[in-house]
Amino acid sequence: DWIVDARRHILAVLEDIPSLRPPLEHVLELLPRLQCRYYSISSSTKLHRTSVHITAVLVDYQSKAGRHMQGVATSWLLKKKPVGEEYPRVPMYIRHSSFHLPFKP
Repeated sequence: DWIVDARRHILAVLEDIPSLRPPLEHVLELLPRLQCRYYSISSSTKLHRTSVHITAVLVDYQSKAGRHMQGVATSWLLKKKPVGEEYPRVPMYIRHSSFHLPFKP
């Protein structure tokens, strides 16, 4: 209950119990593999032929235990905001979607 109710992750448990010092290899084995993040493309190729703009929601909140929680991908993307006329490069893969706008007669 102490872990589940407060939504503690591995790092939180290690921070809350300083006497707990497992070998780094054991901690790394417990970490889940990062999953792909899918975002919506919010730009048109008619207007932006050489770039892709995405829509994302920043994950940033306070947990029940009072810990500051941030999303892995959205926090990283936030640091990539454009500065002036310089646009950052972000590695990505674009997958095809079955979404289509309705036919307009």
